[in-house]
Amino acid sequence: MRRTDPKIQLLRRVGLRDETDRELAELAPLVDEVEFDVGDVLMEEGRTAFEAFIIVEGTASVSIDAHHIATLGPGEMVGEMALLDHSPRSATVTAATPMRLLAMDPRSFASLLRRPTIGWRVAAELAQRLRRAEGAPTFDDRRASGAQA
Repeated sequence: MRRTDPKIQLLRRVGLRDETDRELAELAPLVDEVEFDVGDVLMEEGRTAFEAFIIVEGTASVSIDAHHIATLGPGEMVGEMALLDHSPRSATVTAATPMRLLAMDPRSFASLLRRPTIGWRVAAELAQRLRRAEGAPTFDDRRASGAQA
């Protein structure tokens, strides 16, 4: 009986359900499983970026200038902005609960982005964050209010 790589199972859990086992097997070497305890800082505002994460379990608190701005949870990516534009971290991210994440370095992150489904997902997530930051309506807002397209 063939065992499935645990990283493939984790990749499926974070939303990569449409990829085949073979595609996920190609992605698995690009990520490392890491854990953080409550209060651990994943990244600090103003610092250089060396990795991005996909949250598998737990939640993280995002703050700018020590003001809480968001809570992130399973399936969400964090740290990708600084890897995309090679700028310092725009926020501090702290583990609010014990966390399990998939970490990727800049080269692995770039390899993941070359996959159309993942690239589109990252772009869509960034667009939603921008809309929330601007106070603009999002699809989730419209759906919750019953608005029609």
